[in-house]
Amino acid sequence: MKLRIKNAMLYSLILLLVVSISCSDDEMIPSEEVVVIDEGDEGDEGDEGDEGDEGDEGDEGDEGDEGDEGDEEDEEESGTKLLSFRFMSTENPINTDLIGIPVETYKQDQNLLFVETPFGVDVSNFAPTIEVSPEATFEIVGDDDFSKTVTYRVIAQNGDSEEYQIITGNPDISVLIALYNANKQEAVHIANINRKWDLTTPVSEWTGVSYDETTGRVKALLLSFVRIHTIPAEIGNLQFLEILRIKHPHPEAMESLPIGLFTLERLERLYINNTNIEQIPAEIGNLTNLKTLDFGQNRLTAVPVELAQLQNLTKLSLHSNNLDALPDEVWEMKLTDFYIMDNNFRRISNLIWKNERLMIFTVERNKLTRIPDVPDNVTLNNRLPLNILNFKDNELERIPASLSKLRFRRLDISNNFSLTEIPQEVCDLEGGNTVIIKDVSAVCQ
Repeated sequence: MKLRIKNAMLYSLILLLVVSISCSDDEMIPSEEVVVIDEGDEGDEGDEGDEGDEGDEGDEGDEGDEGDEGDEEDEEESGTKLLSFRFMSTENPINTDLIGIPVETYKQDQNLLFVETPFGVDVSNFAPTIEVSPEATFEIVGDDDFSKTVTYRVIAQNGDSEEYQIITGNPDISVLIALYNANKQEAVHIANINRKWDLTTPVSEWTGVSYDETTGRVKALLLSFVRIHTIPAEIGNLQFLEILRIKHPHPEAMESLPIGLFTLERLERLYINNTNIEQIPAEIGNLTNLKTLDFGQNRLTAVPVELAQLQNLTKLSLHSNNLDALPDEVWEMKLTDFYIMDNNFRRISNLIWKNERLMIFTVERNKLTRIPDVPDNVTLNNRLPLNILNFKDNELERIPASLSKLRFRRLDISNNFSLTEIPQEVCDLEGGNTVIIKDVSAVCQ
């Protein structure tokens, strides 16, 4: 039996007691082994323990450091990044270096870089300069014709890999990518631009894009069924654009138009429909080559007088807005087709009758109570026949007899329930090539 006694004074007392008993003739005490641990020894042992602990802590610290180093090594070994991609002017027939810029798409695992290239430059055999993660290598997947999409695979030391797609295009394509970036949405919807445009395919496959294959210039953007809520300022760089149509079946959040849009001197047809736009910028007057302008289905409350500067404009549609008046200069424009239905007009100017080119004039579904008189100085000498004159669904109370001075093929004054009389001179035009559509309650007299 071992007893561990830590107090030296207690040990002395016990020793005296043992000696005293051993001297007795009548009693025998069994021998016991006593192990005494000196307090100094305990301290030393504790110190050794502390040293051991410190040693352990040191070991742990060393192990932590080794772990960090291991993580860094693993990270380096698993690096699969394409850090930079460029066409250097020293290695290719270009004046300046061309740098690849990342493009985000709705595909989370897609790595896409766009390189803007000059117009008319054949990039099919260009030699790129590529930088990847340390210790990584790269290889081409498929063809290396840069006039198409080229894919690279970056391979880390540990075998991990990641693919990158490189697309090239002229500055017009750069504008389309700016339009893409401004309107891409995370929500998956068939009308989202990132579902309509796959940037890795030829531009000819992008919905609504028409371009000249010889020059590479974009000529038309017909985005009728693509959700567009923002037109980027870069749109002004499409200097060969002739047609722009922005329309979607459901109202979008577009509330303004960039000034760059009104620098497109070659633009002939402009359609901006179904937006929250309330005003047309005065810069509209700069688009002097416009032949067709459609701002229907918006929230316009007024139009600028600068609209009248569009001397080549023949078709104007301002239907389905909140308009109740127009500048006199607009009424005097030499339009062939003029649509202002579904607004809040209570009157229209008789200046409209001075337009000898007018062939279609529709004012249906407004609040008109009367049709303006035709001025005395209006003659039929050089006037083209009005194909359609539509005043349906208004609040007309009278029709001027002077309307008979106009030649028209179809006059619709139906669904004007306050209109009970039609001048005989107007009714006499009916027959032959002229059709008058009226309510049964409206009689000729």
